[in-house]
Amino acid sequence: MYIHHLKTFALLCTTGLVISAQNRLAVDKDPDVTPLEPQASQQSIRMEAPFKAELIAAEPMVNEPIVMAWGGDGALYVVELRGYMQDADHSGAQEPVGQVVRLEDSNGDGIMDKQSVFVDKLVEPRAIMAVKGGLLIAAPPNIYFCKDSTGDGVADIRKSIYDRYAGRGGNVEHKDNGLMWGIDNWIYNAKSATRYQYIQDDKGGKFIEGQTGFRGQWGITQDNIGHIYATGNTTPWIGEQIAYEYLMHNKLVHDDTFSQQKRLEKDFKKVWPIIGTPDVQGGPGAIRKEDNTLHSFTAIGGQAIFRGDKLGEDMVGQYFIPEPVGRLVRRAVIEEKDGFRTLTNPLKGQQKEFMASSDSNFRPVNAFTGPDGCLYIIDMYRGIIQDGNWTRPGSYLRKEILRRGLDKNIQRGRIYRISKDGIKPDAIPKFDSFSNDQLIKALAHANGWWRDEAQKRLVLAQDKSVVPALKELLKAEKSALGRVHAIWTLRGLDSWDKASAESAIKDTDWQVQFTAIRASEKIIQEDSSFIKTLAQTPLINDKVARQVILSLGLCNSVKGVKEQNKAAARALITKIAMTYPKNDLMVLSTIASMPGQEEALLAFILKKSGDPQEASAWLKMLGRIIIKSGDAKRVEKLLQMSIESSQEHQELLIQGFAEALPQNGRGSGSRVTLVRFDKKPQVLSQLEETHAASEQLKKSMTWFTWPGEARYDKPYAVVEMAHWEKDLYNRGKTIYNGLCAACHGQDGMGIKIPSSTDLLAPALAANKRVEGDPDKVVQILLHGLTGPIDGKKYSGLMAAMGSNDDEWIGSVTTYIRRAWGNVGESVPHHQVKRVRARHKDRKTPWTDAELKKK
Repeated sequence: MYIHHLKTFALLCTTGLVISAQNRLAVDKDPDVTPLEPQASQQSIRMEAPFKAELIAAEPMVNEPIVMAWGGDGALYVVELRGYMQDADHSGAQEPVGQVVRLEDSNGDGIMDKQSVFVDKLVEPRAIMAVKGGLLIAAPPNIYFCKDSTGDGVADIRKSIYDRYAGRGGNVEHKDNGLMWGIDNWIYNAKSATRYQYIQDDKGGKFIEGQTGFRGQWGITQDNIGHIYATGNTTPWIGEQIAYEYLMHNKLVHDDTFSQQKRLEKDFKKVWPIIGTPDVQGGPGAIRKEDNTLHSFTAIGGQAIFRGDKLGEDMVGQYFIPEPVGRLVRRAVIEEKDGFRTLTNPLKGQQKEFMASSDSNFRPVNAFTGPDGCLYIIDMYRGIIQDGNWTRPGSYLRKEILRRGLDKNIQRGRIYRISKDGIKPDAIPKFDSFSNDQLIKALAHANGWWRDEAQKRLVLAQDKSVVPALKELLKAEKSALGRVHAIWTLRGLDSWDKASAESAIKDTDWQVQFTAIRASEKIIQEDSSFIKTLAQTPLINDKVARQVILSLGLCNSVKGVKEQNKAAARALITKIAMTYPKNDLMVLSTIASMPGQEEALLAFILKKSGDPQEASAWLKMLGRIIIKSGDAKRVEKLLQMSIESSQEHQELLIQGFAEALPQNGRGSGSRVTLVRFDKKPQVLSQLEETHAASEQLKKSMTWFTWPGEARYDKPYAVVEMAHWEKDLYNRGKTIYNGLCAACHGQDGMGIKIPSSTDLLAPALAANKRVEGDPDKVVQILLHGLTGPIDGKKYSGLMAAMGSNDDEWIGSVTTYIRRAWGNVGESVPHHQVKRVRARHKDRKTPWTDAELKKK
């Protein structure tokens, strides 16, 4: 065991060191990257007042930390990704050097002073969850149950209980991570469409898989009633306004209009580092010219909804977003705007952040609510933060890394506790020793960490003797969130019954009513009388009303539900939805809950709506669903309903058709699944006559094809080119006509060899390979092509064009994929860059056989 007393750290913390937030100061454009000692780095942090960053652990106690969890023994367990980017080439990433260390605060001052290596020899460990008596540790492809049975701080039991957790290789943030215990007793992960139930036993337990929507990239968190928040590297929140479990059955989880309703206030993505950040993967275009600072989020991950009780009541439910490239942490407030949760920046007008450092090696990668009620930030403290795929030879980032010596700073790490002046953090509990009574009491604790941990332990223990006490808590507990967790604990013990549900749905707090409805979905599906009770229950607000609609909607999706229940559910959904005709999120929730009923809903709306604008969202969304189905019969019926409605209704439906097209999508996102009619419908011709001047209708015609229409034999269509695509196309056309047309023909049909019917080179028009995988077309342009093509020999080889830049290659590729009726997607320069990097060692032309391999 390693023992280390951080006396200096303690002194700094007890004196309440904090660099108060100030107005934006002059920034060092090209700062020194020499690593600072922990205390010096701590002093480089500027915090929003009255908060302070307390350093609780640093190297050699922690090295390359990425994620952490508090065990039932009160110790802090930290995952160390020791193989990550130890040089610019990502050497040794798959070596078994990762580990989990156990940190202990032996005197209760908040500073870690003892360390032991709990588990070692792990490859890319990435997630951790505490259970009674041990830990679950994810190191792809395994999840291990690890336990210290001797009390020396080192796990002597290590057993793989699951072997399909992500895979090895590739970027770290592009693989499963999280192991977050959800409020509904499922375990959720980012970068994954799999959720789990953990069944605990004396052999380490087992995992049961379940399906969910694919979420985010690095990091996952939830709020007090279980809304999940995931991110993308440039996206602070992917916008899961409707829980993915309600979008799975009808595949709307794949439709961004339903699954990614991210709402950010204007300029929310702008960030304000206090140090120059030239080491940005996006290059000079990603930084401000005046001071070399990152101008927008680029490396978000490890976000946390703060659910503690020691930063002030106003901080509960706020959203903390680490940005390691910007060396900062954003504080966001989640506000309700038009029914949608929206991220706002409370410091927007001040050009500053909640937490920012002038130390180039400050790399915040994760945030957590702690059992003491405070917020914790993991600082990986290193030079290189981007993974090896972005630091290849020749890349902008690699040049910056080598110029500044960022590759020299490895094997360090710091952990900060964010506290507030005047509020004392709680002591760290030891849940392994808690009795059932103590765990039940903890369900109503002011700190969400306690509530989650108590619920998890009660559910995993499956001790039904606690059920009476839980039901009593549900009746008598003053804390609404305590009642919320009592409901989910009863649900996890399979003891949530109709009587409890009928009582709880009448609760006067919206959070409890919301939760009771969600937890009662099985009852709803099995008992139509409960639906009648629900219909007679006053709903506190629109959030509860939406949840009723979504929970009822499962009757229309889950197998085995009686038709009586389905009919009752549909009737109540329609009744509630019509109470909120202008609430767009209610519209989305209703449509998601009525799969296969879109035409009936549309007919109802057209009949009932006196004011077309009041029905705007309904018409556009219903039309969208039907037209995207690709079902020609359904679409023709939709067109007929449109032509029979008022002019205003027609215009709204047509607008919906146009808006359903991919909006400047890139890659396969720009593809349109064609609606194939046996012949052009008369009703479509009528719409063209009625709306001859409508730009929206012209766009909408992209959806439709029929025999004789130019695209009828195409597998799909692509949307009209955006400005950036037109620029690529026009440049590519110039290059093609001056260089490529000599062999392939200006019309793309090839050039015949004199006195022969053979072509000098393959025709590119109507060429499935050209329209197919864009990466393979880029490969041919970069390295050339030789030998027979589809069994046919040509007189020469396709010369390599890789000496030209990425923009040049992308322009030519875009042109040949969009010209002469071809329907391939455009190819931006960054896509070429990726393909070039992937095949950087290729020296010879490709062959047809190689390109046909998957």
